[in-house]
Amino acid sequence: MPNVSTQKPSAGRFIIVAELHTKPSGPLENAMTGFGESFRLGDRIWLLRAESTTIGTLHNELIQHLGPRDSLFIAEMGSSRAIALNWGPGIEARIRAWRA
Repeated sequence: MPNVSTQKPSAGRFIIVAELHTKPSGPLENAMTGFGESFRLGDRIWLLRAESTTIGTLHNELIQHLGPRDSLFIAEMGSSRAIALNWGPGIEARIRAWRA
């Protein structure tokens, strides 16, 4: 995966998928709202329009609201950037291959 810390902030549209097993979704949703307009699309899926942020900054903030068994996937719409956390090596490898 690219080094997300070197990306320049810009307006972005993100798809966020979170499997929450150990923590409630409220704090995660509140953190998303801090970045911009969010819309809950389903039980585990949100759309987020964020101003002046990178996928790495968004990831770093949202993981603070996850427990050890919770999973997070963030994709920036309109780009090839994606971050996966705690989905297991098989799924994370498939995501990296899909992006290539």
